[in-house]
Amino acid sequence: MPRPLLGLALCLLSGVPASGQNPAGPPRKALLIVNSQYQKLPPLPSPHLDAQVLETALRKTQFDVVKYEDNFTSLDQFENGFLKTVKAGDIVLVYYAGYAVQSGNDDFLLPVNYDPASNAQLVNTAFSLTRIQQDLEDQKAAVSIFMVDGAHEDKQLDQVATGTGLVSLQASGAEECFLFSAPLNQIAAPPPAGSPGALAAAVAHAIVKPDSSLDKLISDVVVELGYRPFASNQVTQPFFFTAPLPVKDEVKIVKVDTAVTERPQTNTKDREDYKFVPKGSFDMGCVPAGPCDAAEKPRHKVNITQDFWIGVTDVTVNAYKHFKAPPKQPFWRTEKDWSEYHPVVNVPWADAAAFCEWAGGRLPREAEWEYAARAGQADQIFPFDISNARDKANFQNLEPKGNDVYRYTSPVKSFDPNPWGLYDMAGNVWQWTADWFDASYYSSSPADDPKGPAGGKERVVRGGSFNSDPAKHLRISYRQGIAPNNKLKLDDVGFRCVLPDGPETRARLAIGQ
Repeated sequence: MPRPLLGLALCLLSGVPASGQNPAGPPRKALLIVNSQYQKLPPLPSPHLDAQVLETALRKTQFDVVKYEDNFTSLDQFENGFLKTVKAGDIVLVYYAGYAVQSGNDDFLLPVNYDPASNAQLVNTAFSLTRIQQDLEDQKAAVSIFMVDGAHEDKQLDQVATGTGLVSLQASGAEECFLFSAPLNQIAAPPPAGSPGALAAAVAHAIVKPDSSLDKLISDVVVELGYRPFASNQVTQPFFFTAPLPVKDEVKIVKVDTAVTERPQTNTKDREDYKFVPKGSFDMGCVPAGPCDAAEKPRHKVNITQDFWIGVTDVTVNAYKHFKAPPKQPFWRTEKDWSEYHPVVNVPWADAAAFCEWAGGRLPREAEWEYAARAGQADQIFPFDISNARDKANFQNLEPKGNDVYRYTSPVKSFDPNPWGLYDMAGNVWQWTADWFDASYYSSSPADDPKGPAGGKERVVRGGSFNSDPAKHLRISYRQGIAPNNKLKLDDVGFRCVLPDGPETRARLAIGQ
């Protein structure tokens, strides 16, 4: 039986800031542990291939590499061997490929001599990820990166595993970045015969790219895997596998004056218009005077600390064609119902994220989306006067507007914009955001630039659609989750992009030229 693969990458930062690719910077050390030929379990075909692709990539990024292949049987080999070579301030990467199981709140890596028939506790017969995490922190490495690519679908292991896949480790207090090859408690498909694991291949491709940071690593892995694995990057200090790209001489910081920020600017990449959104603060979530679901509470203050640009409209069919062929036509598609100037739909979350990255940005965080939707209006339940809603948005059973009847999507800009000049922030199509959905997230959301929970099974969509109940779904604070690859309910889901304000974006928008 094929064995699905799962993986984890844990990035811990403490001590001094990390450098880019620089021989004069802190030493970089990598330990690759690959177990294929198990004595009491079926062999695994891909771990040795994982080591090959990662060793090549790591050496290109200035790592010294030590490799154990089918001979790592005791945690003492790590603690009394490799770990003792790690000095304070070093940059360390440990990669493991082989069988792994979760038990309780920890994950355990199984040595090649592991006996599933043994009655001994896992803590005495396998490698605890939590212990290795603590070992690396105790050594005070500047950067500690831990990756696991494991398989678990062997019936012999069911008696020791407490669940499918891996669980997340407890936060240690250091700055951390988590990356799995699948969502929590889930497993990913096995690689084709003769290929390395999907996580190892994606990481090997990503880390050698110019300007390869932790955020770009996660983004590139998502695109290559074709779905969003569990990822949480809480790292605040910079780390690059390769040196950051210098700002090109022709790209200069242009002061954006009021005349420029008040009107949309066209992105030369996707041909879409973007509107400048200044940083600021707002009250996010349920407006006390209105009806609210539990997921919209509690209302809380949010600070958007960076200016950004957001798409004036949802990404259109025509714009998506500049990226790649549009997805399958919606079930209701006719020439009238879905032209090139309608919002594109049937785009899975990962494809939407990839489009935005190609366009020079990303999907908006949920807080950014609501901030833009509120457009500086305090205590707004709806982005329009509900008594006049049929002139303001495309929603369920919308009556004719002019000579058209919009039973499904309408062309973008068919209805009035909000005070910041953004169209269809309510109705027409739901809009993907970058965040995982958690109905209780607002209880622990940080005040500054919240990024959403660390993982989940669904992504947040906002704004409602042509198929929405306006009294519920078109509230500015309304939020719900949809599975990123849900192929049964994407006919009314689209997206818009956000571009970070800065010299590259301003050049892309041809500002000051």
